Amino acid sequence: MLAIISPAKSLDFDTPSVTKIHTQPAFLKEAKTINQALKKLSPADLSDLMSISPKLGELNFHRNQQWQPPFDEKNAKQAVLAFTGDVYQGLDAPSLSEKELDDLERQVWHNLLERAAEDCEREQKHRPEASLEPLTRLWDELPRFVRRDEYTIRDYARLLARLGDEAQAETLLRKVLRNHWSDELINLYGRLKGDQPDEQLLVAEQWLKERPNNPELLLALGRLSLRNELWGKAKGYFKTSLQLKRSREALAELSRLNAHMGEEETSIKLLMQGLETDNGLPELPMPKA
Repeated sequence: MLAIISPAKSLDFDTPSVTKIHTQPAFLKEAKTINQALKKLSPADLSDLMSISPKLGELNFHRNQQWQPPFDEKNAKQAVLAFTGDVYQGLDAPSLSEKELDDLERQVWHNLLERAAEDCEREQKHRPEASLEPLTRLWDELPRFVRRDEYTIRDYARLLARLGDEAQAETLLRKVLRNHWSDELINLYGRLKGDQPDEQLLVAEQWLKERPNNPELLLALGRLSLRNELWGKAKGYFKTSLQLKRSREALAELSRLNAHMGEEETSIKLLMQGLETDNGLPELPMPKA
């Protein structure tokens, strides 16, 4: 389920926060520019501009004057705990555990990354050479604990690949996998086309020395071998991956490769075996061919 949240007019900066975990806002540079303009406006100007009462104009005037990054526990409060409008009362963030607040934080950043990618896609329709700066800049602004999260890394790499920059996605995953192993990330790594496919294969084969029985790594190596047109090596990797773990992906890759190598009968047998296994078919008598 996705929830759309926006700022609320009512705020509570008096009640102590239930957690010390906090991050800096996204688009802080843009926010500074806006605040510089807002600080020049009087309470009456704000009332006219926002169509609010003189009392709220005065309140927002003081808030604009007090706005001063960098933010910490002394001069700010986490947005999800500070806003007290109807949506936030329904969310009841103060009742959430630190893990639940962490998950909520990650989801918000994931949504922002997706939105930045959509902005890039719209720009690319008009200018195919447009940079991915909105997305990459947001990535740099992510809190450290979010940027180290495996699923955030996966989603960001997928967005880069979707926008046509598989090389940058490959470089990112290569750095991450050197220090933090993940079967899901190595699966994605095997799908990406880096600038140097031969080097990409060599790097992954170095990882095999430490993980000789990892079926996801072997599957990725099979795909990287295909990218380097090493058909026999790819076939060997796919077979070994299947021996260790029967997966639809490895089965499909080996079947496809066999078909293109002229081994149609073997390819069809593999597909039939996969269909039988995946659908849980019972053992029943069958006519002999």
